[in-house]
Amino acid sequence: MKLKLTVILSLCLLLNNNSIARSDKTIAINEGGTITAYVTVPSDFTCPVRVENLPTAFCKNNQDVIYHLSSSANIPYAISPEQYVNNLLQQWSGDSGIKVISYYPAPQITQYLIQRDSQLIYRSRQQMATYTIEFEDYSRNERSISVLAFHVIPLRGGVMSTYDIFGLSTPMTNSKSFNQLRQQLNEFIYSYKYDTQWVQSANAQTVQSNRNLTARENAFYNRQQQIHENNMNALDSSQSSFERRSRLSDKSQQNWVDSTHERQQLVDPNTGARYEAEGYYNYNYVNPNNPNDSIRTDNPMDNPNINTEQGRDYQQLEEYRR
Repeated sequence: MKLKLTVILSLCLLLNNNSIARSDKTIAINEGGTITAYVTVPSDFTCPVRVENLPTAFCKNNQDVIYHLSSSANIPYAISPEQYVNNLLQQWSGDSGIKVISYYPAPQITQYLIQRDSQLIYRSRQQMATYTIEFEDYSRNERSISVLAFHVIPLRGGVMSTYDIFGLSTPMTNSKSFNQLRQQLNEFIYSYKYDTQWVQSANAQTVQSNRNLTARENAFYNRQQQIHENNMNALDSSQSSFERRSRLSDKSQQNWVDSTHERQQLVDPNTGARYEAEGYYNYNYVNPNNPNDSIRTDNPMDNPNINTEQGRDYQQLEEYRR
């Protein structure tokens, strides 16, 4: 009889445990008409919901327990996560309706979110900091716990700084402690999974964006190089033109000097040797073996190479033209 009673009690306990076991459901997160991720919540919650004066409200049940979720709120990069939290706490401290119970870093959540975000190329080098804030809001008669996850994401050409909010609030009349709320909120956070197709699409967009940026950078570099080469060519052309004008000027000046002093510039076409002679003659000859031995005449018949002595061959010179 005792054995039968024990079996009956065990069956009753098993049935009781099954009856109170939590049933969950998965909710798709829709951003701009695109499903980006999924989270898991108890099946008695309605998602998504709108709650007056609570823009972060995401899910709510009949007992007025609310899950909060807000993503990608931009913050100035110059403000550190710790400073941002301190500013928020200072703001709350001035509100007589809010009492901060405690706040502290949440490194385990940070590690999970970093691992989750490692699927996304553009977040692969991000830095993160996560803080948990436990507080009571007497104006709403609520006990709440919030997790603020800060992302500092290096991008080509700049840095993007954002934060995500995960939260859970419950009426003061609810018997749950902050420890219980923290456990329930952590389950909500750890259930946040990215949609596989969205990850693939986001990564493809990142790759294409990087390619486009690289192409623009290369095009800009090539334009700068072309501008530089054009400038250098213009300088070279100007220098060449200047040198050419200088040579012409020098030639004109030398011609003027020669004309003034009645000098004639001559050259040996065979050797390239140059000679300068006073006065102007149409026919000029020089002995290559003795430059001082020269003959100058205007008579084409006076060729010194006819009947010359041994060793006195003359080379006819030409006018040197600059």
